[in-house]
Amino acid sequence: FWFRWKKGSYVDKVESALTSRYGAKTVAVDSGRSALLLALQTLSLKKGDEVILQAFTCAVVVNAVRAAGAAVVYVDVDKRYSIDVSALESAISDRTRAIVVQHTFGIPADIPGIKDCVKKHDIAIIEDCAHTYSSTLEGTLLGTLGDLAVLSFGSDKAISCGRGGALVINNSMYQKDIFTRLSELPYLPTGIVSLHLFTILMFWCFKPMYSFGGRYILGALRKLQVLHKFIEQS
Repeated sequence: FWFRWKKGSYVDKVESALTSRYGAKTVAVDSGRSALLLALQTLSLKKGDEVILQAFTCAVVVNAVRAAGAAVVYVDVDKRYSIDVSALESAISDRTRAIVVQHTFGIPADIPGIKDCVKKHDIAIIEDCAHTYSSTLEGTLLGTLGDLAVLSFGSDKAISCGRGGALVINNSMYQKDIFTRLSELPYLPTGIVSLHLFTILMFWCFKPMYSFGGRYILGALRKLQVLHKFIEQS
């Protein structure tokens, strides 16, 4: 029973479906943030290396860059709420190793403009597709335009599994390293049951009753550490 929680056939089915959809090998992980960290780690970032992010982004993205050992360089956003290409060139230095391109609210970022800006540099492009699953740019599916692409299936995402994520490997030069890293990761502990328990309780109990005591039940369970580990990780 516990082995099916840790690794079942559905993971393989999801990976196969996503690989077919994106036309590139795609691996499933526990969350979008894990997918982003894995993408950054495969770049073998060193102290002093820089990763460009748009200034309007989630703290999770910033934390992933720092956890990978690089420094964050912010660029202002354009009317699409994504990286302003006109401000990108001045942010690029000889220490820039990657750009995380966020398709904010599912609105396609100016990937062609970004690619044109970095074509003279050896910089990886990581698409952040946490806000979208089906958006396209000039008929091309988002998530297929960068070297790597991050997907998220959290409780508030376009496609929700309660928790989950995936990494699309469009540039095959990263594939071997990513699979090596994945093979060295431990499976989630049996506490995965509490992760699903939180999702069920949140939608069927806490949210409907939030104004009528649900918040206090949630707080009590957190203090008792029944759901503590999940809440801290989410």
